[in-house]
Amino acid sequence: MVYCFHKLVFTYLIFFSSYICMSLQNNSKINLKKDLVINSSDIGNINEVQIDGKGQIYINDEINTCIHLYSSNGKFIRKIGRKGKGPGEFQYIWGIKITKGDSLVVYDGSLYRITIYAPGKFDSPIKTIKLPPIENKPDQPGVIGNIYSGSTGLWLPKNNGKEFLIIYNTSYSKNDLTQKRYSKLYRIDSKGTLIQKDPVVKIEDVERLVVSSGGGFMVSRMPFGRIPVICLNKDGIIYYAETNNFKITAIDLYGKKKNEISYKIERIFIRDKLWQNELKNYDYLRQKDVEKSKMPLPKYLPFFDDFIIADNDNIWVAVNEKDYRSYKYYVFNNQGKLISTIPILDKTVIKIISKNFAYGIKTDDLGIQSIVRYKLEKKSLLTEKK
Repeated sequence: MVYCFHKLVFTYLIFFSSYICMSLQNNSKINLKKDLVINSSDIGNINEVQIDGKGQIYINDEINTCIHLYSSNGKFIRKIGRKGKGPGEFQYIWGIKITKGDSLVVYDGSLYRITIYAPGKFDSPIKTIKLPPIENKPDQPGVIGNIYSGSTGLWLPKNNGKEFLIIYNTSYSKNDLTQKRYSKLYRIDSKGTLIQKDPVVKIEDVERLVVSSGGGFMVSRMPFGRIPVICLNKDGIIYYAETNNFKITAIDLYGKKKNEISYKIERIFIRDKLWQNELKNYDYLRQKDVEKSKMPLPKYLPFFDDFIIADNDNIWVAVNEKDYRSYKYYVFNNQGKLISTIPILDKTVIKIISKNFAYGIKTDDLGIQSIVRYKLEKKSLLTEKK
């Protein structure tokens, strides 16, 4: 009898200990502690941020057509590039990336070329690669993205500067305003040659507002419209999704499906007041323009605005809150299990998570942007309750 009782207690303790271990694994909370803010009147519109091996911060400024370089403690170092068409000059910087060896790769979609700088040597580039045309197709190098997180069309699948993933889009013409358009992701080598003929990813392009005006037409980003999002992890696995569908698909460079992550949350209806507030971000749009659109207007907010892959392969999804002025980040592991949620009260879009820091682009009510760095702090929910 005593033996049975001790056995029962022992079994209970094993079960309880196992439960505690599982709870600690599945009930964690990630806090973001603000660590650094970079804002300067010299920085125009930020559409990307990158971090090198020293923790130096590269800020892509699409208005001033240059890259601002800051130290890891937020001290300004220099500007890289300027407006122009010669070596080290750019017409429109659509993407920047840092390789494993800290080379800087710059994508100019207007000049159809990639420029590469050696680590720490930014006065003149070491290589320029002309982007290839897509034969018998009207596609041109392009970008994807959204008005808060900026846009990009460049990725480095092996992170060595010898292979690139470039987005190509189809432009609009008067005769096909309502035609479906796609963003297509192609593999390109260091000589500017297509590695494979077909795109690795073909996804519907950014949803646009198309309005006829006199004999012409106007194309604008659709307020609350669907946006394609593409990310890469450190192993070159491609993750892609559309913001009106909470489903993220992972494939390899050959298009083979590796995983799919989905999650169910309630959709948020767009009320009239929200429409009016959002139109303030579009100086050239009026309510009557929206009503005359050839495209159907969204009835619901997109589920999320962006997602990124952290250096530990967790997926951070910027889920929209009801006011459309804040996010709640849903953090999943690479198997699709939700491990934490993190509210961010302002429209700060996290773009990079590396070495226990998160780097984001914040846009205030006046449209002024800054770079915010957060320190990641992981806590157990069970510990907090105690």
